[in-house]
Amino acid sequence: MGRKGPVGLAEFKAVLRKLKTPTDQRFGVGVTGDAKSMAALLLLREAVGPERVTAFTVDHRLKPGSREEAQRLHKTVTALGVRHEILTADWTEYETGLLGDRKDPPIHNPDQLKDSKKGDAARARRHTLLAKACRHRGIPALIFGHSLDDQIRIGLKRMSAGSGIEGLSGMKMLCSEVPNTFVPAAKKVQLLRPLLCFDENRLVETCTHFGAPIHNGPTNDLLFISEDVWLSLYLRKLVHADGDRPDASPADSAPNTFDKDAFAHFMALMNQHREAYQKKVRPILDEYTLFDPPSGTCFLQVRPKAGSFGPPWIKQPHIALRVLSRVIQWCARAGDNRTWTQPTSIPLDILSHFNRSRPDRDTSVGHVQLCRPRANATGAYIWLVGRARMQSQEQRNTAIVLKLGDTALWDARFLIALQPSPHAPADTTFYGVPPRDLRFVVRALTTADMKSVINRMRIPPHRGADHSEHVQRSIMHYQKKVPESLQETIPCIALEQDDGDRSYVVAIPSLSINLEPEVVDVRFSFANHGLLEREERDVGFSMLEEQEIGDDGGGRKNR
Repeated sequence: MGRKGPVGLAEFKAVLRKLKTPTDQRFGVGVTGDAKSMAALLLLREAVGPERVTAFTVDHRLKPGSREEAQRLHKTVTALGVRHEILTADWTEYETGLLGDRKDPPIHNPDQLKDSKKGDAARARRHTLLAKACRHRGIPALIFGHSLDDQIRIGLKRMSAGSGIEGLSGMKMLCSEVPNTFVPAAKKVQLLRPLLCFDENRLVETCTHFGAPIHNGPTNDLLFISEDVWLSLYLRKLVHADGDRPDASPADSAPNTFDKDAFAHFMALMNQHREAYQKKVRPILDEYTLFDPPSGTCFLQVRPKAGSFGPPWIKQPHIALRVLSRVIQWCARAGDNRTWTQPTSIPLDILSHFNRSRPDRDTSVGHVQLCRPRANATGAYIWLVGRARMQSQEQRNTAIVLKLGDTALWDARFLIALQPSPHAPADTTFYGVPPRDLRFVVRALTTADMKSVINRMRIPPHRGADHSEHVQRSIMHYQKKVPESLQETIPCIALEQDDGDRSYVVAIPSLSINLEPEVVDVRFSFANHGLLEREERDVGFSMLEEQEIGDDGGGRKNR
């Protein structure tokens, strides 16, 4: 990282080897015209050949002139002998294909978005479009041109927000799937950041070396803010620059006193700590937790027997908090997960509950509730962790109207897909209405719904004694297993009638209940299910050691 000059081809290939990326496959590259993305394109073209590279540019249409910028970039990239495609964002559609997706919703008037929100909206839409494009064309790996400066900027931003090692470990060089999108294609495309260990000045020199034009800065209509502005801002905030004093000279400003290599090394150490914690936490999660995806809850065993000292890890606050954070991340809504990267946001009094012989009350963090242990035959202290009960306003906000063939992300946790029943005759109707014309609503299951469904099973006609017994047993088991404070947090499918009534429940997917199988086929999965497993497969950023780089062809070792 201390070396000057353009990035050598041997250096770039060494990074690909470190990431165990085969060079005989096809690659997609996100290109915006700045030095970082152009350097990634040029180095990849030299490393694997232009025939294996497809460049993509997303025209987000959130700035005037973005279309013209994308077209100019198209001419530049094709002149380099690389296939290039422009992907245009349609803000009137759910680009993820999921109704109710708060991460990437339709925006009928993007001009009304605040400037601070445009960058986030563009990132979600960009990742979605790139993932879908790569998957559609059979491209298994997508490359972004994030640099060392980007890594430091992210690290300083998270440090200023009080983040812990999860945030300070920085961006990953290799992710098993494209982040910031729920589109199914993203799970089939790897995301690579091979330039994450190279200074941006070197990437500018790399473009100059290949004679490729670059377009940096705020005048690029495909970018939202100059990265140098953010970097300077956080550098000044972090070290309290002497340049803020009236008698200070420009040479005393923060950017000139900040050692980027030292901070990169610090972030690499944070990543090592993160991985070390993972190795300690994983066996604890395997032994002391039981995750239940249908209900979105987790059983956490803290004490083998009442009155005992409990497992050793509960006496280690750092390990215990990390175990708790993993459990709560799994149970939380997707948008709530990032708060658990900040140790200051974790109430330490939670540990006092676990360290008492008899915890006296429940506790909660955000939308997650930790319910005190209930007496049981084994004497084990088992906490139940899950999504806290929704308030009336929350229930209304999470309701999503669907028709057959639609897919929804409900409460940022459950994926719901409604399909026509495969067993229904072609002329099937529901009280005279064809199933394709019915409107369904995905909403929270309430106590009133459970009582209503049980009562319906007692009144003929129903589908036989076995079906009635299954429905009643499933509901009663759920009520017994899940404390009242964690109920009303799983989805149900109800009919939306012309008068707006939504009380008629047709399915409770979490409990494997379908009361109208001739009308609708319901498929669902827990969206957070792969959170812990996915984290293991991501490769974190670390500095490249000299012996891992090799000779650059000029008789000297690269760093």
